[in-house]
Amino acid sequence: MLNPARQILEVVQVDLQARIAQARRYTPDEIRHAQKVVQLEDALAYKKPAD
Repeated sequence: MLNPARQILEVVQVDLQARIAQARRYTPDEIRHAQKVVQLEDALAYKKPAD
């Protein structure tokens, strides 16, 4: 099953926000966004490829 594009784009958007906060050296926002990215990525459907 593929993940909806909306879900993938949300991960990308929040990741970009974390990177921007990192570049601006605004650690609280960076951490908050990075934690949100982990939550969003964990919610994505993933099927491990066969060996």
